Amino acid sequence: MTTKFRFYLGGTKLLTEEQRKENAKSMITYLSTVAGVAGGYIGAQAGGIMLEQGVDFLDTFGIMADSITNLEFLPPCNVMSLIGSLIGFGTVAAASYFFLKTDNERNYSYKLDEVAGTGGFMNEKQKKEFLAYFEKDPEKPGEPSPNMILGQTARRPNDSRRMIGNNNIAVIGGAGTGKSRFVIKPNLLTLNSSFVITDPSGEIINSLGKVLNDHGYKIKIFNISDMEHSNCYNPFDYIRDDAGVRMVVECFINNTSNKEGGGEEFWVNAEKLLYSAIIFYLRDYEQDYSKKNFSTLVNMVNMATVDEDNPNSQSELDKIFEKIDQNSLAAQYYRGFKKGAGKTLKSIVISCIARLQPFMTPQVQHLTQMDQMELDKLGDRKTALFIITPQADRTYSFLASMLYSQMFETLYYKGEKQKAEGGSEQLKIPVRCLMDEFANIGEIPEFPSKLSTMRKYNISATVILQDISQIESMYKDDWKTLMGNCSTYIFLGTQEPNTLKYFSELLGKMTVTNRSRGTSSGSKSGSNKNFQQTSREVMTPDELGRMDPMMEVVFMQNQRPIMDRKYQYEKHPLYQYTGDASDDNLFLYQSMSEFNTSQAKVFSCTLKAFSEILKYQKTQQVTKSQNTDSVVIQISQNEAFDKVVLDREERASVLHQTISKVSSELMATKEHCPVIVFKSVQTAILMEAAEAAAIQTNKAPFVLFSDIGSDTLNGVFYGSEDDFKAYDFEMFKKVQKHNDKIYLLFLKKNALEPYKEMIQEQKYE
Repeated sequence: MTTKFRFYLGGTKLLTEEQRKENAKSMITYLSTVAGVAGGYIGAQAGGIMLEQGVDFLDTFGIMADSITNLEFLPPCNVMSLIGSLIGFGTVAAASYFFLKTDNERNYSYKLDEVAGTGGFMNEKQKKEFLAYFEKDPEKPGEPSPNMILGQTARRPNDSRRMIGNNNIAVIGGAGTGKSRFVIKPNLLTLNSSFVITDPSGEIINSLGKVLNDHGYKIKIFNISDMEHSNCYNPFDYIRDDAGVRMVVECFINNTSNKEGGGEEFWVNAEKLLYSAIIFYLRDYEQDYSKKNFSTLVNMVNMATVDEDNPNSQSELDKIFEKIDQNSLAAQYYRGFKKGAGKTLKSIVISCIARLQPFMTPQVQHLTQMDQMELDKLGDRKTALFIITPQADRTYSFLASMLYSQMFETLYYKGEKQKAEGGSEQLKIPVRCLMDEFANIGEIPEFPSKLSTMRKYNISATVILQDISQIESMYKDDWKTLMGNCSTYIFLGTQEPNTLKYFSELLGKMTVTNRSRGTSSGSKSGSNKNFQQTSREVMTPDELGRMDPMMEVVFMQNQRPIMDRKYQYEKHPLYQYTGDASDDNLFLYQSMSEFNTSQAKVFSCTLKAFSEILKYQKTQQVTKSQNTDSVVIQISQNEAFDKVVLDREERASVLHQTISKVSSELMATKEHCPVIVFKSVQTAILMEAAEAAAIQTNKAPFVLFSDIGSDTLNGVFYGSEDDFKAYDFEMFKKVQKHNDKIYLLFLKKNALEPYKEMIQEQKYE
């Protein structure tokens, strides 16, 4: 190896074998040159004298001696003098070099660099030869790069087929070593893939969101830290087969269980039976898309009431499963759950409700009510999906791990479908996952094995950790498999002892020459030098811990490691357009409606609805003989709005927003009968929202109204018959009973405030 390091231990100077050879080579070259100069001088003298005095070769030496004695050192100036100098220099220099080199090597093994170890870094020559194989980074800003950035000089081709191994990378660096600045951000600016980025603080999306958006990227945000500013993610949308159901259940259970606790296997397995039964039911039998989500799962678990004293009693959930095909998977899983005794079943249900607590909050219900992630399109168009996770709270980390797991399954399925249709399983656009703070994502089912199969689908993962212990605790026996399925490691620095030891061992050992010097005194004083080949670590754990903070070590499969500088992010051609360069370039997604779960799609729904109102008024109930342009239909805007058919996604969006607002208002208010008014929400959605919110909050009575601009408000009263009778409804235009809990109300808009005052003044017991 050629390295700038010299290691001093005590009074002994250690040189690598390559350094010793380089030193010997330099000395041999120097001595041969000196000898050649002397030979050239003699040749010049001899040749010049032979031509000038016409003597033979042997006689020239006598004449040459006389000239030197008389202090005549300059040779004669003629052609033979020049020829003689060249012949003399070449002959003597070559002979000296051959003799000295042979003498140097005969006392050593010809494989000294392999005597005690072959470890070492790439030298500059090897580095240039290696990197010359790849295409250069583009010079023009905005051009996609063909490479992945590993360091200031180190690269890896983005096309994994151009190099042995896969494009999976493990990045290890303690706090403050620049994992985001030196690895994630530069690689996002390569613009050569779709990216899925774990962004714990939300800083990366703020800094680079605008750059990516300006270069044609579709921006998606899954924000677990601030759920009101996010795109929605519904795991139920990506359940494609039976394995998909089991994966969702396993991911949820694994990331919400106490892994240190014992004796829970029975209860966990029982929970799995109930969750699986309900999810299979929703997948196979529920026709309403807006109910295929975790909120409905919570509601159905709450229906599983158990009467310990009456084993023949039926819960509402029993009645639902009684009506379906008993050979279905849903029915089979439910029968497995029902095999328990009364007290056992009650305990299982309580355990399920406790585990499902995260889905009882309005924020999570908003986030998971529908899906806007479009995971199946990651390989078709350039997309940047940012997953923002809390840095300290791991309560909702299972959502991030579930998203990752379903993303891999979705893209794998897409690749296999392409192959079955006669194409390649390779995705058109590479998908690269930059998984910062990997330990906070949660455990992704079968992730270590997935790393070994990603390459064929054009998918790669960059796993970013603070130290090795993080991944050991998460994946126990599988962590070595995970690391082994990464063809590249980047060590940025740490002080964690086990991590330092791991990478020191990975660097291996090298052969060094141990040179010692001794002196003796007395009658026969003198000195001596001893040389010995021995081994040492390329870098000890201590040396790795004291590595220059601007340096890194890059390991690539089948290559010597590279000691490289960390990438200079500020030198990237696109840096000037980032939020790090100027606050004017920040991507302030919090102010954008598409990333606001409380407003998503409502505006578009409203526009669609109003565009249909006039059409409805002209055509509804009109006979063929009538002229639609002259017909005036006696129908209010509210009634027309209620008849507009929204598509599945739009309806689900409005529904989950409405449920969330109702639940939030009910939990926050102390009024005995709150009145909540919405802008442009259909009556049917108000009824569904009322039922769902009542179950979630256990609060009633309350009233919901919708206003779309006409003189009439459509509304829903939710409460018991006694609740309903407690109020005077004379000011209402119309009242209609829907069921035992819901009454439809039609109120003149100008009567809204008097009505609100009236019910608050009502003596209600």
